[in-house]
Amino acid sequence: ITITGQGNNDAPGTAGQFGVQIWSQAVVESTGTAKVTITGTAGSEGPGIDVEDSAIVRSTGSGDLLLVGMGSTLDDDGHENYGILIQSTVTTTGSGNLTLRGIGGGKAGGDSDSGIRIGGYLTATATVSSTSSGNITLQGKAGVGSTNTFGIDVRPPDGGGSGGITSSGTGTVTLAADSIKLRTGATFNAGSNIVTLRPATTSDIATDDNKAIFRAEPGRKQIVTVTPANVQVGDIFTIKIDGQTA
Repeated sequence: ITITGQGNNDAPGTAGQFGVQIWSQAVVESTGTAKVTITGTAGSEGPGIDVEDSAIVRSTGSGDLLLVGMGSTLDDDGHENYGILIQSTVTTTGSGNLTLRGIGGGKAGGDSDSGIRIGGYLTATATVSSTSSGNITLQGKAGVGSTNTFGIDVRPPDGGGSGGITSSGTGTVTLAADSIKLRTGATFNAGSNIVTLRPATTSDIATDDNKAIFRAEPGRKQIVTVTPANVQVGDIFTIKIDGQTA
């Protein structure tokens, strides 16, 4: 199953020029061995891929899920040009692996141009999950926005609800990015499975440097529930909590 979209190149700043938008309770699903590949490139504004409004992207068998999104680089204000924006559910309930690969857009002086954002603007559940043996891999490159922009940004939805990453079966979780932010109220639960946090490499998404920063919400001591049994931290990786390097 292959879905490929290119957003319109209307006047810069024109809203809604998504590469691929899956919404309004739509379902994209593999129930057997078929791989699902969704590739979206934003046009003059917006995210490469947007999953929202109770939509579901799901594999229930051995088929892998691969989402590749590139945010707009043409937006006049350089605002909210995510590579991938998850405002609903992306899940594997079988042995298929789940991979999100997002490249943020934007421009210098813009903001909120993360490679992957989980948790959107709606009152809903926004989750990336595995409930069986499928592994979860997120590979994110931050856009050029100067503020509120990360390789991977995990948060609860702005309007309320829950958001995060969960592996409740045996699947591992890997986050590869130049910067990773887990915000207050977000969920990161991998049970007893291995979680790997590492800088992105050229085999993931090329980054401008080789330093990853795991950032906690500033000014708070209890940030987010992270419950893996084994956390593997890659080379040259800085963990910052309340401005202090761990």
